[in-house]
Amino acid sequence: MDNLSKKIPEIQTAEDCEKIPWEDSVVWAETGAGGQKLWRWIDKKHVQYITWTNGNVSVTPDNISMLSSVLRSVVIQGAVVFVGKNVNVG
Repeated sequence: MDNLSKKIPEIQTAEDCEKIPWEDSVVWAETGAGGQKLWRWIDKKHVQYITWTNGNVSVTPDNISMLSSVLRSVVIQGAVVFVGKNVNVG
């Protein structure tokens, strides 16, 4: 995921969860190469809507997002995925 988030700037990363705009993002956590927890998120301005099935969250990118030019959906498989209250749900 580290290489992917460098190529796709819509996927933000932080080690400090205080930097995350929780109400306006889809957020998940993963363990980095050094064992530290990394928080990843996509801001709502890049999300048309999200859906979920069997614990997998599918993010459909908004038409203005660079993601929509290369992807139809981003599927997040995480133990815990947080969906901010201002993110559209389909």
